[in-house]
Amino acid sequence: MTLHPRSGLLQGAEPYLRSLATRRGVNPEIAAMLRTVIQEWEEQHSHPGTPALFPATAHRRLGRVGADARAAAAGCADVPGPGAARAGPRASDAGGVARVRFCASCGARLPRSASARRRYCDDVCRAQAYRDRRTCDRIMGLAMMLADAEWNGDTGMIRLLTCPECGRITLAGARRRQDAVYCSGRCRSRAWRRRAARRARRA
Repeated sequence: MTLHPRSGLLQGAEPYLRSLATRRGVNPEIAAMLRTVIQEWEEQHSHPGTPALFPATAHRRLGRVGADARAAAAGCADVPGPGAARAGPRASDAGGVARVRFCASCGARLPRSASARRRYCDDVCRAQAYRDRRTCDRIMGLAMMLADAEWNGDTGMIRLLTCPECGRITLAGARRRQDAVYCSGRCRSRAWRRRAARRARRA
């Protein structure tokens, strides 16, 4: 993901890259590189005459598969990081009333007596947040791999990462099991019916 930030911007992962550039615990050199790439991206879009970061043919080459990868990557922008927490509206400061805080995973209200470092309701929410972050990291990795394959014209990698029935990204190992071939049960059933019809014709 951090090795190819320009591909991430091309895939629509700008919100995720922005959060990664400002997140605590990220390598300072990587954060500085991400900020530089994002600044170039902003200058390109604010000044139409600025040379593009990517050739115009890249957008045409991505096609529908690239759009599916962008949609999958965009869904990860709202997943909180390990140090993130949802802060609710401040109660009145009169009388020393503490700030109302919410769980970063389920959104439930945290007890007023909770520690200032507490981010989740319980271990269940903490584990769920960890799984969500892992899933989004896998989705972003698959999206970057697909973007590089589309950019380089690697048809073998494209076939490996996309559904053979509809051409969408399969998200194997992220939202689907590791050995998933099709993107959904609908495509799997459609492929089975096609094979059954072919066998019937041969018989």
